[in-house]
Amino acid sequence: MRKINLNHFLKGILFLVLLSGQLLGQSNVVVTVFNQPGLNGSVGSCSNENENLIEIINALPGYTVDGTAIVNFTNTSALQTALDNAQFFFMTDMESGNPNLTSFLPNAAKTILHDFVDDGGVIVQTG
Repeated sequence: MRKINLNHFLKGILFLVLLSGQLLGQSNVVVTVFNQPGLNGSVGSCSNENENLIEIINALPGYTVDGTAIVNFTNTSALQTALDNAQFFFMTDMESGNPNLTSFLPNAAKTILHDFVDDGGVIVQTG
């Protein structure tokens, strides 16, 4: 088992505790995580914030990370499918991606994210 960075662990717990007030009464909260390889740390290392976050969520009773990782925003079909099955979408800081560029975050993806929130979904992004 990999070591988990305590700062990231506490950040994750804080956000999920805050979220629990909104989703109170649900027995299983499905979470999807933006998990583009190499976005914010080396794959397989303690510095990988996405991997740390997934481990934290999977360790919490009542929370499950869905099996369909969102690895980019350009595959809008995969993004839509993942969000259709989730109640919560977590994005760690995007150290190597620029959300201001449509090549990274196309307008169609922005619409999908907007609709997800309009329909009651929760998005949290750390930075």
